Amino acid sequence: MGVSRSGFYRYQAGETYQPTVEKKKLAQSVEESFLAHFRRYGSRRLVEELRDQGHQVSPYQVQQLMRQQGLRAIQPRSFVPRATDSRHQGPFSPNWLLVAPLPTAPGLVLAGDITYIALGGGEWAYLAAWMDLFSRRIKGWQVEKHMEASLVHKALKQALLAYSIEEQAIVHRSGDPV
Repeated sequence: MGVSRSGFYRYQAGETYQPTVEKKKLAQSVEESFLAHFRRYGSRRLVEELRDQGHQVSPYQVQQLMRQQGLRAIQPRSFVPRATDSRHQGPFSPNWLLVAPLPTAPGLVLAGDITYIALGGGEWAYLAAWMDLFSRRIKGWQVEKHMEASLVHKALKQALLAYSIEEQAIVHRSGDPV
């Protein structure tokens, strides 16, 4: 029957394990929190959530309750952001930063780059920013849900309108030229 002898005798004596009301409430809280976070929270994050709700729980306890209820967090798909296409047929711009001396004043070198930002619901946004390499301050930036040339152009326009650039300044964007 798959039951130990001592377990059988305890059952006959009426000493079988029955979860307390507190344990039942905790199990219910685990399930509710798990489902409230769309099955994305594992035991570590659920422990913090349950502690914030006032429960005194250990990670092992939450793991055990999740296992008993058949709750298993789903692993989100890994995301590889769409990056610059370096296999295009267009011309490549030389990297003037490699041969130029370090900037000695503001407005001599403006460098830009694009990064991605994770949004809720599995969506992504792209941030283009331009920085003065002398002052290390961001002079222009733009956030959009696409990574098109207009994203970089709007950020550069913002930087140029609010910032004086020397006539022979180097304007460099990481990756391919736009």
